[in-house]
Amino acid sequence: MAGRGVGRVGAIARTSGGQVLGDYKTRLVAHKKAAQWQQSVHILAEIQSAQLCCDAATYNSVMSALGAARNWAKSLQLFDTMKRLGPVPNTFTYGILLGILAKRRQWQVA
Repeated sequence: MAGRGVGRVGAIARTSGGQVLGDYKTRLVAHKKAAQWQQSVHILAEIQSAQLCCDAATYNSVMSALGAARNWAKSLQLFDTMKRLGPVPNTFTYGILLGILAKRRQWQVA
C-alpha cells in the first residue's frame, strides 16, 4: 500500500451503519505496533472532533497502545470516557484493561 504512511489522514470509508469512519483504524494499529501511544490518543481525538462514531474496537486499540506504554492511568481515563460517551465496553475492553492493570500490579484498581 504505497502512500499510506502512519501520519497520513487517508481516505474515508463508510461503515455498514452509514456513519463515516476513515482509515483511522489502520493508523491506530500502526501507531500501536510502533509504540506511539500519543499519536493513538491524537487520532482518537481527531475521530471525536470530526463527530465520527467510535466503536469499541477503536477505544480498545488506543487502550492497548496505552497499556504497551505502561500508562495504566490513562487507560483508566479512556475507559471512563468510553463508559460516559459510548460505545458500550465489550469483553475485549475488559480483558485489555484487566491485563494492563495486572501487568502494572494495580490489583486494588482492578
